[in-house]
Amino acid sequence: QMTEQYPSKFEFNSKFLLLIGHHALSCRFGTFLFNDESTRAQKQTSAKTPSLWTYLNKIHKTHPHKLTNPNYSPPSSTPSPSSFSPTEGDVIWPLLYRDSFKFWDELYSSQLKLHQNEAL
Repeated sequence: QMTEQYPSKFEFNSKFLLLIGHHALSCRFGTFLFNDESTRAQKQTSAKTPSLWTYLNKIHKTHPHKLTNPNYSPPSSTPSPSSFSPTEGDVIWPLLYRDSFKFWDELYSSQLKLHQNEAL
């Protein structure tokens, strides 16, 4: 909803989010295996499985246009973590009105297409 309501505020596009969502469940990468970081460290997933972030960084470096938002407008200055104090200019708030919500067609329609040929 936030990327739809504030399209110029996010550096990466919906394809980036869809890849994260898909691979969070694909088990191709160890990034989201187990319930927490301590278990991933204990099981040594980083040594045994590839990282989703490394994969996405590689795509971003070789084909930056594929995952970035062409409408992104970076902030004029980036506050340092020590001096950060949220003000109205630093925080974007979701619009919570019913009419402001939008169906995420790219996510849900792809799931529907996968199952459209299955018999009920």
